Amino acid sequence: MAHSPVIGDLHASLNQRWRPEDVTALALPRLRDLLSPQAYQRFQELAVPAGAAAGHSLMPADFERPQPIPRLLNTTFELFTRYGLQAEPPPLDRAADADAIERWARHLSGLPAQTSAAGPRPALSRRRTARLQRCLQRIARQNTRIRRMQTVRDLAMAGRTSFAPRLGLADFAADELTAITIAYVAARRNLRAVFTNAGQQGTTDQAAELLLGELAARPGTHWWALAHVRPAPSVLRRLTDAQRGRLLGWSTAGMRQAATLLRRVADASVSAHIELAERHGIEHYAPLGRTRVIVRRGDDSTTWNIAARAFNTMRDNYLACVQASDLHPLAEVFCPPKAMRLMAADVARWHSLDGGAEHPDVRVAGLLPAPWEAMSVSPCGAADIARACEQAGVDPAESGWARLRGPRETAPTLPTAELVHGIAVADPALALLLRRAGAFAGPSHGRTGTNAFGAELAALLAAGNGD
Repeated sequence: MAHSPVIGDLHASLNQRWRPEDVTALALPRLRDLLSPQAYQRFQELAVPAGAAAGHSLMPADFERPQPIPRLLNTTFELFTRYGLQAEPPPLDRAADADAIERWARHLSGLPAQTSAAGPRPALSRRRTARLQRCLQRIARQNTRIRRMQTVRDLAMAGRTSFAPRLGLADFAADELTAITIAYVAARRNLRAVFTNAGQQGTTDQAAELLLGELAARPGTHWWALAHVRPAPSVLRRLTDAQRGRLLGWSTAGMRQAATLLRRVADASVSAHIELAERHGIEHYAPLGRTRVIVRRGDDSTTWNIAARAFNTMRDNYLACVQASDLHPLAEVFCPPKAMRLMAADVARWHSLDGGAEHPDVRVAGLLPAPWEAMSVSPCGAADIARACEQAGVDPAESGWARLRGPRETAPTLPTAELVHGIAVADPALALLLRRAGAFAGPSHGRTGTNAFGAELAALLAAGNGD
């Protein structure tokens, strides 16, 4: 099926991190023909406000990708060839594809040492064999790193936009207005978090609400495609049982993948804390998982929070599928707990100074299995959730523990702020230079002395936003 270049670019954005302004700039000419004059004018008023940052942004427009290893692949290929072995050329065009690299490495490891390009020959010397084995071991180590980074990237996207990266081009391009709405909603869900002790803004803004309302009022909407980025019960009820079942399976598989990464980070954190305690005599902190939500030295908080967000997003999708399919008996048997995200110590202190208390979810999580336990050895059902919520004084339905929460309030459509480590800045170019100098980093990364200096600079840069 033929589609316009605009649709192709918007589909590519589902695997990247575009701003809503980027989607709007690309889709606006097509929306003139797809929306009524009144709806188009209203969308323009909302999504293209005066002074909106429609130009270049210094924030990355993509999630971090694994670094390719073409040099290592080339070196290994040249070494095998030099020793007279008939090696296939390396997949240099996919030098960051873990599966392609693994297939090529298996091909190399299976080459018989006694066969060369000239025919049968004596076996390689022990020294040459050892060199080839070391090359293959280096490839294996690098490929493990690539696969781990790809897993983190996949979970980062899934935690933001659910199943949108899975959506194929054919389904995406089946209906143009649906495609534009999917791209815009995905861009909204990909907005970066702001450094604050209050809640973040909702992922659905007024412009997205307008587009979603247009889809609900027309007959040609591709609901299966929309469910990839917005698996809400109102959308899922328009799907077939088979389609909802597929999303349900994707949700449980996503939770399992995220839980595996959470356990790996938790185990690494325990090892790091034991080593620090033995080396420096510092306090051995409680393990990650349920009750400790403050970042401590030795924690990989970035990876943990990516996995926790992905787990909770897939959990919400699971509950939405259960609710839309009236599969409440399934939730009685399997109702996984939430994954607690880690909070920076300075944000926690700020929250405490403002009179904030510990979030009730932390108390509930402390009474339930860890996410990886709930996905394997300690299944968690609705009765377990209800019991824990009762002990913690939390309503299981209103808090989102036993069922999906209701939709959040629609956020106003505002220009995307330029952020550096979550802080909105008045001059992104200056902020970028300061970040390279270490001004925004903490004491373990910054080259400017203390993180207090970085905070003062951030405050000065942010001051210009109020003018």
